[in-house]
Amino acid sequence: MISTVRLLTYFSRSGVSVLVRDVNGVRLGLKTAVARAALRQALQRSRDPAPHPQPRVSRAALVYLGMATRRGPLVLHTVLSWLVLVFGTCGYTVMVLALADRVPQ
Repeated sequence: MISTVRLLTYFSRSGVSVLVRDVNGVRLGLKTAVARAALRQALQRSRDPAPHPQPRVSRAALVYLGMATRRGPLVLHTVLSWLVLVFGTCGYTVMVLALADRVPQ
C-alpha cells in the first residue's frame, strides 16, 4: 500500500520524478509517463472507501500527475527547489572560503 507521494525536483537532465513511499518505508522514484499513469490509477482506486488509510499526496505531486487543476503549488515547489539549490551552493562556497582563510600555512 502507498503511504506518501511527493514530487522531487532537481535541476539536471532528468529533471523531475515522483517519489512514492509504501507503508514499509520502501521508496521508489517514478520518471516515465507509463509509471505516472499507473500511479494515477492506483491513487484513484485508493480514494474508494476502504479499511486502509488514504495515502498522503502533496499538492505539487497532484498537479504534476494531472489530478489537480491549479498550477500554483507546482510553480511554488519549483521556485523553492531552485532557491534551496542556489542558497545551498552559495552557503557551501562561503563556508569553504571562510575555512580556507583560517588554515595555517
